Amino acid sequence: MMELPDYSFYEFKEHEPNPYQGTTLDRSILLDPPAPVLTPPKFEFSKLENGMKIASIDKQGLTARLGLYVHAGSRFEVPGNLGVAHMAALMGFRSTAHLSHLRTVKTLEQLGAHLSSSATAGREEIAYQVELQREYMPLAVPLLVGNVLFPRLLPWEVKAAQSDVPTAKEALVKDPDTMVSELLHKAAYCNNTLGLSTLASERSMSYFTPETIRGFLLDHFAPERMVFVGVNVAHSELSKWVMRSFADYNAIPLKKREEKKAQYTGGDMRLEGASPYCHLALGFESTAFGQAELAPVALVQALLGGGSAVYSGIGSGLTSRLSTQVLRQSPYVESCAAFNTSYSDSGLFGVYGVCQPEKASDMAMAMASALKGLSSVSKEELAKAKAILKGKMFRQADNDSELMQDMGQQLLLTGKYGSAAEFGKIIDGVSEAEAVLGVTRFCQRLLSPEGVELPDGTELKLPCRLHLVKVMFDAEATCGLQGQLEEAIQGNDLATMEVLLQSPMDPNHTCPRHQSALRTAIFWQSLTAVQMLIEASADLNRVETGLVGHPFFSHKGDKGTFAARESSGAALHHACDRRTSTSCNGILHALIHARADVNLVNLNDRTPLHNAIIEGNKGAVEVLLKAHADPNKGGGKGLTSAFLAVQHYTVPLLETLLDARANPNSPGTSIEPQPLYMACQRNALEHMQLLINRRADVDRGEAEFGESSLHLACRMGAIDQVKLLIVARADVDCANSAGATPLHAACASGHQKQDEARQLKIVKLLADAGADMACKKDGVTAAQLAESVRREGIASFLKRKAASMSSMTSIENFNAAEASAEACTEAGHELARPKRAVLLLSRRDKGTKRLPLYVPQPTDYHAILVLRICMYVYTLTDGCEVTAAAKKILGSKLSLAAYGDVHSVARSSMPGLKR
Repeated sequence: MMELPDYSFYEFKEHEPNPYQGTTLDRSILLDPPAPVLTPPKFEFSKLENGMKIASIDKQGLTARLGLYVHAGSRFEVPGNLGVAHMAALMGFRSTAHLSHLRTVKTLEQLGAHLSSSATAGREEIAYQVELQREYMPLAVPLLVGNVLFPRLLPWEVKAAQSDVPTAKEALVKDPDTMVSELLHKAAYCNNTLGLSTLASERSMSYFTPETIRGFLLDHFAPERMVFVGVNVAHSELSKWVMRSFADYNAIPLKKREEKKAQYTGGDMRLEGASPYCHLALGFESTAFGQAELAPVALVQALLGGGSAVYSGIGSGLTSRLSTQVLRQSPYVESCAAFNTSYSDSGLFGVYGVCQPEKASDMAMAMASALKGLSSVSKEELAKAKAILKGKMFRQADNDSELMQDMGQQLLLTGKYGSAAEFGKIIDGVSEAEAVLGVTRFCQRLLSPEGVELPDGTELKLPCRLHLVKVMFDAEATCGLQGQLEEAIQGNDLATMEVLLQSPMDPNHTCPRHQSALRTAIFWQSLTAVQMLIEASADLNRVETGLVGHPFFSHKGDKGTFAARESSGAALHHACDRRTSTSCNGILHALIHARADVNLVNLNDRTPLHNAIIEGNKGAVEVLLKAHADPNKGGGKGLTSAFLAVQHYTVPLLETLLDARANPNSPGTSIEPQPLYMACQRNALEHMQLLINRRADVDRGEAEFGESSLHLACRMGAIDQVKLLIVARADVDCANSAGATPLHAACASGHQKQDEARQLKIVKLLADAGADMACKKDGVTAAQLAESVRREGIASFLKRKAASMSSMTSIENFNAAEASAEACTEAGHELARPKRAVLLLSRRDKGTKRLPLYVPQPTDYHAILVLRICMYVYTLTDGCEVTAAAKKILGSKLSLAAYGDVHSVARSSMPGLKR
């Protein structure tokens, strides 16, 4: 058993006096905290062996900001991977080799950084940023480095990130200031480097794949192109943890890439948005980052200043030039300010204003006048501008976020960092004479010797590369991007089209110099271009008018041989203007699939189906009919599909349309002739037969003179057409607006001798069909008309025919005729059995009157039996009585030529008829 150690129950120490003995209650006994050891913020910089730069400034704050900047923005994209920078940013803070997406999110939540972490893509950099308590910095550094060193890029995560693209675009549209900046860059650097959009588009979804993103990372994400920045962190600790993050994995090797210089093109872009105000920016090329002229440019920006009509407090810039010359003088201006943005090899300087839409032209002139006044600067203004500029820089340096952004951009673009204090010393060191000279030279370099004429007729000296937008929606403004898009479509340059359509330009924009992009793509039969424009939300149902170039005629233009022809309609109208079957019908399918209106009527009252019929494109007609195009759709001018098919000699199309239930008759309000009348006029017998078989109205012709198709056929001397119309029950006694019947037309037509023989045949056809010889035109019968035009043969025939008809008995003498026939039969007279006789039912007494029945005399050997019954006026019963009575008179060799419904004859119509 072990003994217990010695234990002292009582321990006496030296006496310590009570420091608070004798202290009264009115005196605090709390100890004062020790004074903190303040260290002035200091910029520290180091570089790892792999080439990565690390910079930090410790302001001894409790919250640390960390940022990883990669020199790989949208300007380094190529036509094959447009939008990949935005895609790479969207894949930030997802699954890496160390952590899954869920573990990454949970880690950020535990660190309190889930709301402050972000990954954004700019024009020259991709930035990964996070804000958290400074003691958690060792945990956040590997998270940032993992995004660029070992991302997994899982397919399902890539697919999930695609939904963020429309969200980013919606956020851009809702932010007018950012949208104007985006438009300005696209106009200034059209189709190159800094003009490329920082956002992926919906058309980029096809190559939004892990392979595309990984290829972009391998090309640009080398440590030599990275900068790690920290604020409120110890530099030694930051460098240690960044270095440890690269210890387990090999960095991406540096690849040589083509550094394209930004090409300033200039131009204008306009977009109608949801804002009730007009947001307008005037800009021109400025100096690059790190250049000696950056100080004069900054001073010019400070001179112009800016302000707002709403905010008028301290620092609002009420005494700046833009405030005094634009804002105060123009009550319709909401805000106006100067801006300057610098990049590695270029920059943008200009003025941005917001005003009422109808006053955009006035605000543009006021801003241009303020720019013109930069050529003269006073010393007092310059001193004030220097003070304003330094104060602005120091305020930005107090903001941790802006300080980190400034450090990252300077180190990324120039490899050096200049603090606000250093830049302030440079400004203070500039003398007044040097400053005035520098600003004047800067302004003179940008001012053009050629002026710009404003709407009021004044001449302004504007920046040489400034494209002034006089009115935001001025129809006479130049359309630089529109012309470039047309050239890309004509040259089938799909890559350039992709770049241009990445911008938020309106694909439906047109101007007097250009037609719409969709119309151009359809004209050049580019199916891919049409599909790209459809995805860019081109309006498929907007009716567009104007001239369109046609390559089959000869008119010399700037780009080749073209001719101009008037054309009107929407996308489907233009697609049906072309005969090419394969490409044209492919475009038709694409437009119909995108829900283009197949029954849309253009300004000429034509539908797409009408255009296809005019061009004789049977394939397009079939495609439109399958898409439920209405073959009877048309305007009030009678432009039905059947009429156009006849007008353009397309028999197969007419049959196809009639099979699709096209109306063979034009509407009653039509000012154009009927399809049957047009077919007769075109001497198209096959068209006439098709229309008659589909129950075309044979008695309707043209509305102006009231002429029927039979009138026209008789006037033309078309025997075959006359026969066809008579068989089709055409009214042989219909009169036109002048009172002329087809018989009058037949008698008066023809001038040659051979014409008289032809017209005589037509007259005989009409007479055999029961034409009334007594009908008069202006009191003149057909026989009299034939005599007046010296048609003796026709006049003689008509007189004989009229005399023969006048010798016939009426129904009351029918019994006497029957008795006469019986007597002749008993006597064995050879004429008692005439081979032909006439039993005529005429239609000239329409209404309630009885139909006169004419029976020939037994001796009329040359009479012709024609039973012509009007089916739509009378109800006929017991036709056997007519047959029996006729056989009793004429004998057993009776022939009946019947037109219409001959099933029966009404007894009430023929009371004198007996068996």
